[in-house]
Amino acid sequence: MSEYLFLRPTLIDPRSYLWFSYDDTSHNVLATGTVNTLEELKDVGGDSPDRPVVILYPVSSLKFKKVTYPGKLKKHVYEPVLYQIEDEFAEDIDNFKAHMMARSGKDYEFLIFRRNEFTDLEQALKGLGFTVTTIVPDALTLPEPVLNSPVKDKNEDNSKEIYILNIGDEWIVRDGVNSGVSVPADWLSEYVTDLPEGVSAVSLSVIPDELRERVREELTDSPLARMAEGAIHNKVNMSSYQRKRNIQFKFMTSWVKVVVMGLVFVTLWNMNMNMRISSVIRETQEYRNQQRSLFSQIMGGSGRVNDPVSRMKEILSNSSPIGTDEGFIDLVKLVSGRILNKKGIELVNMKFERSRRVFVIQFLADSGTNIDSFVSGFSPEFTGNIIDKKPSRERQLVSVQLKRRTK
Repeated sequence: MSEYLFLRPTLIDPRSYLWFSYDDTSHNVLATGTVNTLEELKDVGGDSPDRPVVILYPVSSLKFKKVTYPGKLKKHVYEPVLYQIEDEFAEDIDNFKAHMMARSGKDYEFLIFRRNEFTDLEQALKGLGFTVTTIVPDALTLPEPVLNSPVKDKNEDNSKEIYILNIGDEWIVRDGVNSGVSVPADWLSEYVTDLPEGVSAVSLSVIPDELRERVREELTDSPLARMAEGAIHNKVNMSSYQRKRNIQFKFMTSWVKVVVMGLVFVTLWNMNMNMRISSVIRETQEYRNQQRSLFSQIMGGSGRVNDPVSRMKEILSNSSPIGTDEGFIDLVKLVSGRILNKKGIELVNMKFERSRRVFVIQFLADSGTNIDSFVSGFSPEFTGNIIDKKPSRERQLVSVQLKRRTK
């Protein structure tokens, strides 16, 4: 039996936490309840404290936004998007974080959430001994909207069926593939009435009598089980546990590449030794050709070299994840301390171009900060050039290129 513990918090006062355990083998909800504090969940752990925990994050605390951004956005660095839409927020935009859910050309779909609210909940559960493996917006566990027309027009959001589900005193709505909303029960009639032309609602829960002519019912035996299945098989996962697994996978992938290259090097070395002890010129040439052929298969179009063994040594040296005198890790130690300890400077992005051994750093500088003095402070280890500077709210967004001086 594979059992999960699901948790759906209410993040406004008075707070409460709906929980239920679910078996994805029998597809049954085993137990359910509500607690008023996270500490009370210790008793819920019961006989299965090691169950994976899935948080159904309420969409009432999230914001889904479609943005057209003219420039190229760096992966996981989406602060420029937040500044672009900061007028839509009543709070300080620095309190929020953006997660890209989908991209089509210059059109981006973002999930925006409060940094502290999001991380505090996850950390509190970890402190109680729970392993939070998945965090997914609750509305995205419902079925995706169904287009009424077989032809999808990119510029047309109408002519579709959206899904709604009742949870307590609110209705959650999945109104898009990557978006959803929460509607108080008292406002459901108004929400359905105001749906755009061509958009109709399908309810997975029993609806009020006055809406039966406008909303089609497609009742589910267990709303919680339906949400559980939608969460388990959802592509969206905002948990730090998942991000950590992705980082570990990428780290292992880098080592796999090095191991493969090492095996190739050993093979080439053995072939090279056989070539040296051969006294026949014909055999010597044959081994050399085999080396080139094997090297060419591994390296593709760059495989035409005279000495593949020496070239493979060079590639292995440059491919190792471990830092060298001019490697990424060593340069970070030299650069990061000066940035993090400098008042009036906030690091936004850091990029290392290994082939050129050049750092490009992007930071926000307060209006009173002497940027030229800050850049010159990287001497004598680095030469610094300001390559871009533009205003960002009350600060400046500055891009600087740092190149290590040769010894």
